[in-house]
Amino acid sequence: MEVPAKKPSKEQPPWTAPTGGDDKGLKVLNSLASKSKVAFIPASGNRVTWYICGPTVYDSSHFGHARNYVTFDVVRRILSDYFNYDVFSVMNITDVDDKIILRARRNYLLQHYEQAHTTLTPEVFQDTITAYKNYKEKLAIPELLAQVEAVKKEFEGSPQLAATKLYDIGPTRDVLAELVDSRQGHEVTDESIFRKHAAKYENEFLEDMKNLGVRMPDVMTRVTEYVPEVIAFVQKIIANEFAYESNGSVYFNTAAFSAAGYHYAKLQPWSVGNAALMSEGEGSLSSGASEKRSANDFALWKKSKPGEPQWESPWGKGRPGWHIECSAMAGDILGTSMDIHSGGSDLRFPHHDNEIAQSEACFMCKQWVNYFLHSGHLHIDGLKMSKSKKNFVTIRQVLESGVTARQIRLYFLTQSWCDVMDFDRQTGLVELKNKEKSLLRFFEETNQFTNPSVNLEGVQSWTDKEKQLHSSFMDKQAAVHSALQDNFNTPEAVGVLFKITSDVNAYLDFVSKTSHAGGVRALLVAKIVRYVARIFGIFGVEFPEFGFGAGAAAPAVSAASSDRDALVDVVVNLRKQVREAMKGKPNPEILALMDQLRDEIMPEFGVRITDEGKVPWTPVSASALKAEIAENKRIAAQKIREKKQKRLEQLNRDIPGWEAKAMPPQELFHTPEFSAWNEQGLPTHLGDGSELPASKKKALEKKLSTHTANYKKYLTQLEKDAEFLNKLKEEAATLTAELQANK
Repeated sequence: MEVPAKKPSKEQPPWTAPTGGDDKGLKVLNSLASKSKVAFIPASGNRVTWYICGPTVYDSSHFGHARNYVTFDVVRRILSDYFNYDVFSVMNITDVDDKIILRARRNYLLQHYEQAHTTLTPEVFQDTITAYKNYKEKLAIPELLAQVEAVKKEFEGSPQLAATKLYDIGPTRDVLAELVDSRQGHEVTDESIFRKHAAKYENEFLEDMKNLGVRMPDVMTRVTEYVPEVIAFVQKIIANEFAYESNGSVYFNTAAFSAAGYHYAKLQPWSVGNAALMSEGEGSLSSGASEKRSANDFALWKKSKPGEPQWESPWGKGRPGWHIECSAMAGDILGTSMDIHSGGSDLRFPHHDNEIAQSEACFMCKQWVNYFLHSGHLHIDGLKMSKSKKNFVTIRQVLESGVTARQIRLYFLTQSWCDVMDFDRQTGLVELKNKEKSLLRFFEETNQFTNPSVNLEGVQSWTDKEKQLHSSFMDKQAAVHSALQDNFNTPEAVGVLFKITSDVNAYLDFVSKTSHAGGVRALLVAKIVRYVARIFGIFGVEFPEFGFGAGAAAPAVSAASSDRDALVDVVVNLRKQVREAMKGKPNPEILALMDQLRDEIMPEFGVRITDEGKVPWTPVSASALKAEIAENKRIAAQKIREKKQKRLEQLNRDIPGWEAKAMPPQELFHTPEFSAWNEQGLPTHLGDGSELPASKKKALEKKLSTHTANYKKYLTQLEKDAEFLNKLKEEAATLTAELQANK
C-alpha cells in the first residue's frame, strides 16, 4: 500500500546529546545540531568511533580533496594525541559508481577510437563536429568548431598530423569520448576495465595522502568487497517496509520513513524536493523517476544496464547505489551507531541525509550518527574550483610545483576547518612559505638550547625576565588549550604559538644585546621550544631536521665536535671584523667575498651566518639552507624582472607620447583632410576646397591648444637634455633585450 507523502519540515529535528562518555571540555560544530557548537561526548567512555567519507576513485585527487582529508587528519590527531581519546576510524573507497563507470568506459572506447582513426578522415571530422554540438558541458562551441575547421584546412596534405592536432584541441578527447560512449558504451562487457580504472586512481589517492602526511585509517573498505553486505542491508530495509523493488532496482521509500515517525533529511531538510541535487545524488546512469513512487525516493540497488558492472542479487543483476555503500560498510565495522561521521560540506544533501535515513531504517534507531562534521569548501583565487574556470589543480600538481606538504598543512591550519577557504595562488603561496620560514628560523636559532649536551655551567637562577617569559608562556599554553577545546580552533591556536615564538625571540634578542647576568636560561627556552614543537607535531607539522617528529635525526649541533664549533667561531668572527673594518672605507671586492663566504661557502658545511641575528651562526641542514638561499635569489631576481617589466611598460607608453608631442603645432593638421591653414596651423578649408564649418573649427581650436601646450613641455624637456628621447628609446631596447634573455 502506498503511503501518502508527508510534507517535509524545513527545520532540522532536535538532536539528542550522548551521555556516558568522557567529557573533556571539547565543543564541536555539529551539523546535526543546527550547525551549533555542542559538547563532544563519546557514546562509550574514552573510545571514539569515526566513519570518514572516502574518495570516489574515478580521477586524480584535486586540491579540494587535500583540504578535506588534511583537515580531518588534523582533527583526528587532536582528538587522539591531544585529548587522548582512543579513536577508531574507518574510511571507504568508492570503487564502483556512475562516474567511475562512465570515465573508465569512455577512456577505453576513446583509446580504441584513436587507434582505429590515426588520420583525419571525413568520418573523424564529422564525428568531432557532431560531438561538440551534442556536448552537455558549457563550452565556447563556435570558437572550438572554428579551431577544428582551421586544423582541417591547415593540415589538409598531412592527414596523420591533422588527426593528432585535432585530438589535441581543448576538450576534443572528452567530447569524442562522450559521443563514442553513446554509440558503443553498451557493448563493453569486460568488467576488468572498471576495476583497473578504479585501482589506478585509488593507488594515486593513497600515494597523495601519504605525501601529504595524512594518517591511514584503522580500517579501509572497498564497495566491491562489500556487495554481499550491501545486499543484506537492503533486504533488511525492505523487511522493515522502508524500501521497495521496481523493475530490478530497489528504492528507499521516503514517505513510509516519514510516516513511521522518522525525520528524512536531518542535515538539510530545506533541500528536500530539490530536483537538481536529487538527480546529482542518483548519478548520470540512473533509470529516471518513472520507476519511483516519489521523486524524493532514492536508489539503494540499481539494475545494471548493458555496459555496466553487475552482481547477482534477489532482484536480478545489478550494483549498489551510491549512498547505501557507506551505511553497509560502516554498519559492518562500527555497528548500529557511531560517534563521528565526516565529509565535505557538498555531501550534506542528498548523500549524507540519505545515509542517515537508510541506516536508521535498517537499524530502527532514531540517531545513527551523534556528530556529523563537514569541512568547508576550498575556493581557488576566489572561485569554486572548476576546469572551465582554469583554476582546477590536482594534489600532485601542487606538490610538483615545489610546495611542500608541511607548507600546505600550515596554510590549512590557519583556516577554520568548517568554513569556506579561499586559496590565492599568488599571495597564498607566499604566505604559507613565509610561515614555514619563520618557524624554521625559530627552531634553528633555539636548536642549541634543546640539545642534550647544552652547557649549563653558567648561572641558572631566574631574573624578572625569565619569570615574565615563563608566566607569559603559561598563559599562552592555557590559550592554546582553550582554542582546541573550542571546535578545534587551529587558527587561534597557531596564532598563539607564533606569539610564543615571538616572546622567545624577544627574550633571546634582549640577552644578546645586554649584559644579562648568566646569559640565556637554556632549560626554560628548551621547555618552551619543545612545547611549540609538540603542538605543531600534534597538528602533523613536524621538523625532523631539528629533532622534532617522525624520523627525526639528532639535533644538528650535537653532531658537530667542539673543535669544529671553535673553528666556525673563528671564521665568523674574522668575517665580522673584516666587515667592521670596511665601514669607513668599503672595498666592494672584499665585501663581495664576505657575502660569498656567507651565501656559498659556509652553507656547504651546514652553517648559517647571520649578520643581524640573536646568534652569529647556527648549524642547519646544508641542503635545506642551500635551497633557501637559492629560493631567496630566485625571488630577488623575480622582483628585479618585475621592476624592469614595469619600467618597460612605462617607457612604451611614454615614448609614443613624447613623439606625438614633438610635432610642431603648425604641422598638426597638415593632412589630406584639409587644404588651407592660417599662421598658427589651424585649418581654414577642407580637402575639397570648401570653407571649414564653424562647428568643426571650435573642436580643432581646442585640439590645437592642447597640443601646443604639450609641444612646449617637449621643448622644455629638450632644453634640459637634447638626447632625452633617444635615451628613453635606448633604455627600452636594453630592457627588452634583458627580459628576452632571462625568459
